[in-house]
Amino acid sequence: MKTTLIITFLLLISCAIAADDIRFSMDEEPYYKGSPFRYQLILENKTPDAPPELPATTDLSVQALQPQSSTSSQVYIFNGKRTENKTVTTTYTFLLTPRKTGTVTIPEGKITINGRVMTIPSRKITVRSLDTNRTITLTATADKNICAVGEPVTISFRWTSTANIQEYQFNIPLLSQEGFDVEPAPLSKQLQNLRGVTSITVNGDTRIPAFQRASNAQISIQFAINVIPRKPGIHQIQPSTVLCEVIDTSSPRRRQNRNSFFDDPFMNSPFFGQQYNTVKCAAETSPIKLEVKEPPSSNRPYSYTGLAEPCSISVTADKTDVYVGDPIVLSITLQGPRFPQSIILPKLNEAPAFKENFRIFDNDAPGQLNPNSSITFKRTIRATSTEVKQIPSLEISWFDAKDGQYHTSSSQPIPLEVKATKQATAITSGQVIVQEKVDVSANSTGPRGNFPSEECLVNQHKQNTSATSTPTPYLLFGMPFLTLLLLLTKTIVRHRAANADAYRVKGAARNALHALGRCKNAEGHQASIDAINSFIGDKLKRNPDSITLQDIESFLKSKNTPEELIERTRKLVNDCEAAIYARQSKISPDEARNLARQLIIDLDKATR
Repeated sequence: MKTTLIITFLLLISCAIAADDIRFSMDEEPYYKGSPFRYQLILENKTPDAPPELPATTDLSVQALQPQSSTSSQVYIFNGKRTENKTVTTTYTFLLTPRKTGTVTIPEGKITINGRVMTIPSRKITVRSLDTNRTITLTATADKNICAVGEPVTISFRWTSTANIQEYQFNIPLLSQEGFDVEPAPLSKQLQNLRGVTSITVNGDTRIPAFQRASNAQISIQFAINVIPRKPGIHQIQPSTVLCEVIDTSSPRRRQNRNSFFDDPFMNSPFFGQQYNTVKCAAETSPIKLEVKEPPSSNRPYSYTGLAEPCSISVTADKTDVYVGDPIVLSITLQGPRFPQSIILPKLNEAPAFKENFRIFDNDAPGQLNPNSSITFKRTIRATSTEVKQIPSLEISWFDAKDGQYHTSSSQPIPLEVKATKQATAITSGQVIVQEKVDVSANSTGPRGNFPSEECLVNQHKQNTSATSTPTPYLLFGMPFLTLLLLLTKTIVRHRAANADAYRVKGAARNALHALGRCKNAEGHQASIDAINSFIGDKLKRNPDSITLQDIESFLKSKNTPEELIERTRKLVNDCEAAIYARQSKISPDEARNLARQLIIDLDKATR
């Protein structure tokens, strides 16, 4: 009787909206508390003004999924005429999850097509309580119940059963609960090396790594989810459920009253095995309460960047014997948090120990993940005086929700020997540049005219003896040549665009020499450095502004460049920087340009 009423109800809905090519569909009964089922609206050759709406209620949660579209065609040929009918079907799916047992009402929906608002009728369904069969259990435990904002919490699930399960369906509301970042947790390395590694599907489309173990006619499956809370407060994590279809071996399947080949008693013979009914049962986890604390703003250390787990820090330097202004590359390694990719390194220029004695570069460069679950950041610093004796210790802080306190970990300081400047840079130079005085001797006869006398001029006037010509020959022979020239130019442009890096490397010397030739004499020192940086930058396919003397020497050594050329390069760069920043003019601007021009030519030959 109940089935007849449902079919009648669906027919009434279909008749009410059939004129608008809208169909209705939903999963069959039974419906269980906490177990989602699909509710669909299917439109044919109709495009709604906005996605249909189905509001949630206190008894029913609603989750709208992405709409799906498909196209089908039917071809008819009648009296030699071909007719094709194309149908575009759009399906809007909602996942409905009952929150209570008994009678639950699916609310009215709204859909607007071409400005016309249509109502999707409401309906009542009967929701059953979960049949907590003793053979099926589902538990969920959190590794902590008090945490700080941003502190990861692992929730471990364990599903055990002694029943013969034919199908199952997981529903974990936590995956879509607001206020949390959620992701499946990978299996531990110990479990990954054992037999039983598998994966399960939850919420219809999410795959989670799992481990299955069977012993004494019992099957257990365990998996975990990492949760990162983003809002403070007390959060109630909704219970998760698993709905199973279990083969009931207590009684054979009853034969139907219709005459069928499969109703023959022969089908219950040992050749085909005994036929049994299936029953549905479910299990539900207990609710989990999670208290999330907000880190206090008072006494917050500068090195706190949102960490909520213990973290260690270690620092190494690529060199410890330097001149003032030489770049020092620090490798800063952080280890401890379970999600190292989310770590933000404190800004070194905000560290009190670094403000006075160092200049900081690459202050926001991202870190590199390591195989041991640590992360390494690269930072470039430059000492500003010979009084600097060490690279100070670096700090990283985190907030512990258990004791409500900030904790700080520090690295070991690194001894540093800084010598007086070998090459002057903008960092080491604090002097004001004073223009040199230039004496000009007087000449009683005045400045000499820089132009020829009138007697040297030649009359350039000539009679116009050219005759007029018709443009027809030029059009006949010039247009094909012009078209061919355009095609050739287009091909060359495309080839250069496709091989831009190769052309950049090949033309490194030409581009550097061209830029050097355009500079003025007074800019010779800076132009020489820029030309060398441009040449090395093109060879390395990098931005010339980021090239340092260390990069230049490393590149030349990798190309087996003679030591004499490397020393010439080093000396020219040092002399030019000394002239720019420290007024130590060992060479004139014009000499610097000539040396740079010959150096680039020699380096180009040596690095080919």
